[in-house]
Amino acid sequence: MKTRRVLKREEFKLLLGKLLEPFTTMVLTIARLGLRVCELLALRWEDVSFEKLQFRIQRSIVAGEINLTKTEASETALPLDPSLVEVLLQHKARAIYKADSDFVFASSTGRAMWKDTVLYVC
Repeated sequence: MKTRRVLKREEFKLLLGKLLEPFTTMVLTIARLGLRVCELLALRWEDVSFEKLQFRIQRSIVAGEINLTKTEASETALPLDPSLVEVLLQHKARAIYKADSDFVFASSTGRAMWKDTVLYVC
């Protein structure tokens, strides 16, 4: 089994400094909420409650197919830190697709991004 390497705070900040949007926001969201990539890519704006400071994880995307989350425990409301809310509001302001049914991190066509595409671009 491969040992995972955890980035130190300084290394994480350096990584963020090298990424472009929307990837900076994506990495911050994953890091602060502990999401799987498949959950992040399936998020829709309707899953975000800026008023309640909550994120609802309701689906995941694997190989381009949108499904329910991996486990029932994954389907939960996660608290949003106010600083992450600000980052997400800035992302939404820049986004082309911002209707409730749109993906938070939509591709240029409005569809969900594929994990492999994201890794290639980064």
